[in-house]
Amino acid sequence: MENLISVIDWSRAQFALTAIYHWLFVPLTLGLGIIIAIMETIYYRTKDQKWLATTKFWMTLFGVNFAIGVATGIILEFEFGTNWSNYSWFVGDIFGAPLAIEGILAFFMESTFIAVMFFGWKKVGPKFHLASTWLTAIGASISALWILVANAWMQHPVGMEFNPDTMRNEMVDFWAVVSSPMAVNKFFHTVLSGWTLAGVFADEGISGTQTKKRTEFNRMIRMCRNKKIDLVITKSISRFARNTVDCLEYVRQLKDLGIGVIFEKENINTLTMTSEFMIALYGSFAQAESESISKNVSWGKEKAYREGKVQFQYIMSPLSRHK
Repeated sequence: MENLISVIDWSRAQFALTAIYHWLFVPLTLGLGIIIAIMETIYYRTKDQKWLATTKFWMTLFGVNFAIGVATGIILEFEFGTNWSNYSWFVGDIFGAPLAIEGILAFFMESTFIAVMFFGWKKVGPKFHLASTWLTAIGASISALWILVANAWMQHPVGMEFNPDTMRNEMVDFWAVVSSPMAVNKFFHTVLSGWTLAGVFADEGISGTQTKKRTEFNRMIRMCRNKKIDLVITKSISRFARNTVDCLEYVRQLKDLGIGVIFEKENINTLTMTSEFMIALYGSFAQAESESISKNVSWGKEKAYREGKVQFQYIMSPLSRHK
């Protein structure tokens, strides 16, 4: 009996650890798929190379998440047989159907079009490539649907009867299993949480060293104060604030609200740091860099004016005349 309990505990622990590790990548895959599809749609409509570069960058991260998610997901499917073989035999007619549909329909769909998405940039037309990206994102969500249908049935068994002749549970109503309230709630909760994103905030380079002209930065701060954001991730301190005073002031404000700021380049998390010294130091470097760039731009324009190289930037009015 002690050996049996030990086997059950180890089986549960192995399955739980695999599921936890697998789940780290599922929301990222679901969310990134839609984001990449939207980015490529913008590129397809505008032909702006910046959107193409952005799409390819996030596509790389999507590929890493997808690969690890697939590897851990396959292990989970094997563990149903190795760790829970009696359970799989007892309810295999019901529990196995959604898993089979996920593998044959959704996973094959993802696997096919993700290959076109990654390697088909110069081999297929732009429209077909865009369609492949959207189908990959949709396939990921369909895959989540059938996995969650199987999981929901485990929590709330419906659409089945016990057959005393075979001593097994057998499915009698497929649509009851698929449309179970538990399955519907799990699907929307899981997929929509993977799509959740508070926002991306980016100011133009002409916004200067002060926060007055930084409309996107100020919008982000307002959303933080309204409790709509719980974490801010930025590339570096120079992207967050252009002078030391503003940097420290807003970091303190957000910390008082319980909102952390993660500076990736400097590897600083404001919620776990013990001193503001490093932020002040990096902030002063960022301020000096911003002021230097501003002076260099002004000097370049002044030199161009002296050499007679003057550029006029204006917007053509509908009432203006031109030859």
